[in-house]
Amino acid sequence: MTRQDNIYKDQFDLLSYSTNEYKQSVKYIRTQILPLLSSTDYLLDIGAGSGNLSKPLSQEFHHTTIVEPNTLYFSELHNWASENNINLDGYNGDWLNYEFEKLVDLVAIAHVLYFVPPANRTEFIRKAYACVKPGGYLLIILISVTSGITHLYRSLLSEHDYRNMPSIEGVAVNLHAQGYNNLHLQLFDAQINLANLPSVHHLIDFLVIEKVQFDTESNLEKRDRYIDTFLRNDSGLAINSNIGVLSVRKPE
Repeated sequence: MTRQDNIYKDQFDLLSYSTNEYKQSVKYIRTQILPLLSSTDYLLDIGAGSGNLSKPLSQEFHHTTIVEPNTLYFSELHNWASENNINLDGYNGDWLNYEFEKLVDLVAIAHVLYFVPPANRTEFIRKAYACVKPGGYLLIILISVTSGITHLYRSLLSEHDYRNMPSIEGVAVNLHAQGYNNLHLQLFDAQINLANLPSVHHLIDFLVIEKVQFDTESNLEKRDRYIDTFLRNDSGLAINSNIGVLSVRKPE
């Protein structure tokens, strides 16, 4: 466990608590994706985090494997699985370093590709898709270009970093160009509601993925300008965080 693990967990816990997106995406997966599977033997959740997907979905599968580099989250999910009689194992590290050779019914990659270097994203997805059984699905969840987080990236990141941040629409276009078929993109309106300004600052620190440090007057001014322009409303502070669920079915 490192100090960075603690910081990441605190920030991601704030996001998970403040957003309504997971309720929508889990409902969509349960009602629209799971009924299409020929079996529900095996779930692979890459970048499981706090378990926003793996906790509800693992109850629908006989076995779940999680891949999660954060030691705190990895341990918490194993403890939760033991307490709830969930058949779960996993790897505490980077997906690209994991020698995983099983075929599974469903692979989920939710809000992970932001942290993957652009040069490695194609291989990251290709390796995940290779684990899908014929007739199974790969699911990728990311922000939409319509999300207010896109405004955050445009406002606070360098032009280079902004252009390298993935959106679900961009990933769909790229996968289609690479020859992936049977793609379906479902978009959802979502919002992150925050109680106070310190929470906003804490969340922005997480969302910029260490691309910006708010330790200069210039960066602090840019952050405050973004908050005043895009986040303040009559009911408090909120970020539009529209997302998309991209499903990729492997032919039988």
